Parts: sequence; structure tokens; C-alpha cells
Amino acid sequence: MKNLLKQYLPYLVGYKRQFFFAVLGMIAVAVGTAGTAHLIKPVLDDVFINKDIEMLKLIPFLLVGVFTLKGLGRYVQTYYTSYIGQDVVRKLRDKLVSHLTYLDMNFFKTIHSGEILSRVTNDISRIQMVVANIIPDLIRETMIIIALTGYVIYESPKLAFYFLIIMPLAIFPLSKLAKKMRKYSKLSQESTADMTSRLGEILSNIEVIKSNSTQVYERERFAKENQNVFKFIMKQVKTNALTSPIMEILGSVAIGIVIYIGGKEVIDGHMTVGAFFAFATALFMLYTPIKRLSGLYNKAQDAITANTRMHELLDTKPTIIAGTKELTNVIETISLQNVSLDYGDIHALKNITLEAKKGESIALVGDSGAGKSSLVNLLVRFYDPKEGKILINGTDNKVFTLTSLHQKIAYVTQRIYIFNDT
Repeated sequence: MKNLLKQYLPYLVGYKRQFFFAVLGMIAVAVGTAGTAHLIKPVLDDVFINKDIEMLKLIPFLLVGVFTLKGLGRYVQTYYTSYIGQDVVRKLRDKLVSHLTYLDMNFFKTIHSGEILSRVTNDISRIQMVVANIIPDLIRETMIIIALTGYVIYESPKLAFYFLIIMPLAIFPLSKLAKKMRKYSKLSQESTADMTSRLGEILSNIEVIKSNSTQVYERERFAKENQNVFKFIMKQVKTNALTSPIMEILGSVAIGIVIYIGGKEVIDGHMTVGAFFAFATALFMLYTPIKRLSGLYNKAQDAITANTRMHELLDTKPTIIAGTKELTNVIETISLQNVSLDYGDIHALKNITLEAKKGESIALVGDSGAGKSSLVNLLVRFYDPKEGKILINGTDNKVFTLTSLHQKIAYVTQRIYIFNDT
């Protein structure tokens, strides 16, 4: 959680104006919440017990003012935090897609397209929660807790002590639940990626599926992946749902003790009825943000896993490194000298020597899988040979920039690609 906040808090620096207004909104909510609790005291003591007509006239306006402050504060905070969150996610998605386009072809051969799509869409949506919801809500709920805690201590340090000593006991069980949430979040996101990959295969190969009447078989395979998604999401729901009962039980114990001791204080004349009810109201209000914080912690586990998966992609570096020299001359000769290429443990090409001159037409003939496409892929540096060299005009093709190399070689693939453009 700490590392997650360290990673994304710096993003807020670029939104100083928006963050400033968001914090103002949070402060307004915190002050308005504490003010709501405080108004209970004059209502009971001054209006109902002391029969103060002037206070009776004033209270409705104070109530409207306090709730207006809270409402406006929440609106301002919600708008500006959503703006920051959406814009940060937009930049992250642009950064990730741009990074992916520069990775090696080997990367795309070893990872399913559905897995990549899942990370670019689903995982980033979970990260969006961090910037747009978790961080702002964490700040707002903390401010509310500080404001209400300050008020209950001011009203009765003795009663506040019992509540503040019991509620920290929730940390241990909540930390255990958080670990489970992190585990199930990882499994849930992985199973979602597998399901997306399976769906991608079905849509890409629909002609083969229909021509072989294998719809039932594909449906069963997809249903298996879909069931895994359901299973792990329900485990997340079950774990997250345990948070509420734990907080409810501990909260009821603390409030019960406070009511008993506070009642004795009122009976003994050490505390007014209004002061006690104002204290009790603040205490009930304090319970809500504490409960929300525990819920935020569980949600953060989901985002932590998604963040890890996204940075696995961002930390993947291409091994095909562009050279620094521009290929500006017309290609006169292309020479392959003892070139070999492996795909993992599979030998695709071995000791190939070939020279092609400008104006020549050369056809590569062979069975499927003989290495024809692999040889062409070496020319545009989709891969680099394991052994040997490829020379263009007598110069190693690795010294040229990839952009200038691709501008000089027309590459037509075996597959048909259609881009949705104009």
C-alpha cells in the first residue's frame, strides 16, 4: 500500500490547481461533518432544556449552512479528483500502448493478445481507482477522522479514550484479510486475462470453428475460463464482506462502553445531556470513515496486483536495439553470412548464406515451417540472428536506425491486416 501511494502521489504534482480545489472540498466535508455533530449540543441543551427561543430561530439556518458546506465540498472534491484520475489513466494507457509497440516480436509470440488487452484495459481501470478514488478518499476520510477525533476528545477525553483504545484492535484481522484480498485479486486478474485470450481466439478463428462445427467444444473451453473468473471474484467478495462484520462488532463494543460510562457521567451531573448526545453523534459519525478506510485498504490490494502486472509490461525492454546510422542510400546488395536463428529450443534457420543484388528477383521455396518467413523477418530486424551477420551495402544492418531500415524495405506479410481508419 505504501509503495502504491509513493508511485502515484507524484502524479498529483502535475495537477496542483485541481488538487488544491479537491483538498478544499475535503476540508469542507470534514468541517461540515464535525459541525453537524456539534449542533446536537445546542439543540438539546439550549432549545429543549433551556427553552432558548433565539437559539431555536438560529439552529435551522446553521443546519442548512453546515449541510450546504458538506454538499458543495463533496461536489468539488468528486469533480476534481475524477478529473485527475481520468487524466492520469489516459496518460498511463498512452504510455503503455506506446511502449508495447516498441517491444520485440518475440514478446508478442510468447504472450497472448488477450493477456495484453486485459492489462491495458482491465488492469488500468483498477489503477484508475487508486488515483481517482482511493487516494482522494483516503485523504478525505482521514481528515474527517481527525476532525471528529479532535471533537470527541475536546468534548470528553475520558469517553474518547475507551473508543480510541478498542478500535485499533481491528488492525490485526483486517491485515489478514488484506493479504487474502491481494492473493485473490491476482488470481482474479489472471483468470480474466485468460478468459479474454480465449474469447480473442474464438473471434479470430471463427471460420475454422464454424467449418469444423466445434462450437460446443469452444463453448466448453470458454465456460471453464469464465467459471474461474466467477470463482475468484466470489472469493474476493467473500473476503471483502468480512470487513464489515469485524468493524460492526468492535464498533458496537466501543460504543456500548461509551454509552454506559457516558450515561453515568450525565446521571452524576458531570456532563450535560446535550454534550453527551453531541459526543455520541460524533462517535457514530467517526465509525463510518474508519469503516470506509478499512474498505479502501481492501480495494487497494486489487490495485496493487493490477499495478504489478502493468509494470511487468513497462519493465520489459526490447532486445532489438536500433542503431544510430541513417540508411539513406539505395540498397544495392543484401548479404546473409552463415546466419542461424532459433525460436527458443526450435532451430528455424541454420548457417544460411545468401546474397541478393538490386534488380534481382529471388523466390524462397520450401515446406511450411521451413524458415522462409523467418529469413524475411531477419531483414527487417523483427529478430536478430543467433549467429552470423546480415549486411546491407556491406554494412551490418544492426548499425542502422530501425526507422530508416523499414523505410527502405517493403514488407508484405502472409496475413491480411485491416486497420479501421478511413
